[in-house]
Amino acid sequence: MATPLQVFLVTVIILSHTPSSLSSSPDGHGLTRGSSLSVENKDDTLVSSNGLFTAGFHQVGENAYGFAVWFSEQATSGNRTIHHQSEFKTLY
Repeated sequence: MATPLQVFLVTVIILSHTPSSLSSSPDGHGLTRGSSLSVENKDDTLVSSNGLFTAGFHQVGENAYGFAVWFSEQATSGNRTIHHQSEFKTLY
């Protein structure tokens, strides 16, 4: 089972090897050199060049945020259950 740190490190490695996913984009969902994402603005996200993935900060508590990467489009109807660490999660 991958730990959150391992998942984060793999994500950073993948994103660092795909410069087009972090380049400036017409829709404003990219980063240019010297710019950054902010947890204060929920709309601050990065979208991969092919539009498949989105990345940004997700609030996990009061004044606590995690960095997450997710599929941009909903891939399920909401009736599919995922088993993870002895808990059942339903995708919406």
